[in-house]
Amino acid sequence: MDVLCIMTQAASPSPAQAIEISPEQGEIGRALAWLETQAEAAQLPMRAMFALNLGLDETLANIVMHGFREPATGAPVHSHRVQQ
Repeated sequence: MDVLCIMTQAASPSPAQAIEISPEQGEIGRALAWLETQAEAAQLPMRAMFALNLGLDETLANIVMHGFREPATGAPVHSHRVQQ
């Protein structure tokens, strides 16, 4: 199973600072909710939150729709780091 991992960087890592999702349409909403929580915790301005949300939504939608020609089994984990 392919997994996408999105993380933020902070002085003391916690489980809430990372999310792993499968490249499936239904997981995009969960990733966006996680991003909103991270952005609020970082006290980002609304404009920045909107831009990050839009960018993540578009990126994940493209990965889900165009990134896999056939279901992959035993494929490596894909990681993307999001830093504050």
